[in-house]
Amino acid sequence: MVKNVKIRSFRTISSIRKKTSCKPKKTPISKQIKRLRCYVIKVTKSLSKRIKALSKKVSFLLAATVTLQKKVDQLTRAQQANESQIALLTSQVQTLTAQTLATWTLFDGRMGTQIVIATDGGTVSGTVNTLGTNYVQILEPTGDIVLTPFNNVISVV
Repeated sequence: MVKNVKIRSFRTISSIRKKTSCKPKKTPISKQIKRLRCYVIKVTKSLSKRIKALSKKVSFLLAATVTLQKKVDQLTRAQQANESQIALLTSQVQTLTAQTLATWTLFDGRMGTQIVIATDGGTVSGTVNTLGTNYVQILEPTGDIVLTPFNNVISVV
């Protein structure tokens, strides 16, 4: 690839001749035209090579752009799937939080009173002693302390 091609004009050449105080040679116009023609051919070939090199680079960049666009599309689809999953999980958390809050409110209103709780593991009876974020602490008449998770409570009497 030809890098910087300097184009000389007749004005530049004549100014150089004036500085060196040389008398310009009188050449027939046909020789000057021939030189110009050769020069134009050289410049055209140089520009043609540069255009081909740039075309190759543009082709490479277009291929890279297509590949990157496919990756962007794939990531966009994955993001949409993740957003759907997040929305579903958010609604489930809100449902569970509402249930936990309702259960917590129920036991908070019964603090210090005798209750009977039916659970997955059997029946627990005693006094509501303490509330956690997701459990109730029951003090049984025998002195035993039972921690019952809210999600195991079937009914409260």
